[in-house]
Amino acid sequence: YRVLSNLPKQYGKFVSSLLDSMIAMRMVYTTYIPEPKKMKVPLSVIRVFATPEEYHAYSGAGEEWSSGVFSTTHRELVVRGDIESGSKEKQREEIRTVTFHEGFHQYLFSITPPTIHVPIWFNEGHATFFETFTLKTVTSAGKKKPEGKPNLSYRLEEVKRDPRFCSPEGLATLMSFSTEVFYHERNRTAAYASSWLLVH
Repeated sequence: YRVLSNLPKQYGKFVSSLLDSMIAMRMVYTTYIPEPKKMKVPLSVIRVFATPEEYHAYSGAGEEWSSGVFSTTHRELVVRGDIESGSKEKQREEIRTVTFHEGFHQYLFSITPPTIHVPIWFNEGHATFFETFTLKTVTSAGKKKPEGKPNLSYRLEEVKRDPRFCSPEGLATLMSFSTEVFYHERNRTAAYASSWLLVH
C-alpha cells in the first residue's frame, strides 16, 4: 500500500498508522479468504481527501452517497475525509473504517479471476464485516503477527428497522440482486445491513 493524502500536517501520524493498519488488515483478509498461492501482490494506492467536496470531485458521478470507493480503473482506494465535521478521533475512525471496507473490495478484486462473478451481497457483506475490525499484535510461535477481531456494527439497528431480507425468502431475494438493484436507494441501507449480518 501507499497512502496519498491532502489531510493537514497534524494528521501525519494518523496517515502513517493508517498505512500500518492496512498492511495488517490485508493479512486479516487472507486468514478469512486465502489468496492464491504465489500470487503477485499489486501495489494499491489509498487516496484520502480532506473534504467531501474534494472526494466527490475525484470519485465522479454516481458516488455522491458514498464515503469511499475502490476504483478498479485506477486501482485506488479513494476515501472521503471531513476535517470540518466532528471530533478528530471520530474523523479518524471514519476514515479507518471506510479504508478497511474498501480495502476488502480491492483485495477480493485482486484475487478473483476475471471469469468469476462475485455476488454483490458477498462482496459488500464481507466489506461491511471487515470495516468493524479492531487490530492487535499477538505472538505466535515466537513471531509477532496482527490479529483482527470483528465487532458489532450499527448495521444491526438497520436490520431491526428494515428486516425484509432476513427471512428465507428475503435472503433469496438479496442473493439474487444485481449491483444496480442492491445499490438502489430503496434497497441500499437494508441490503448492506442484511449482507453484513449474514457474513457476521
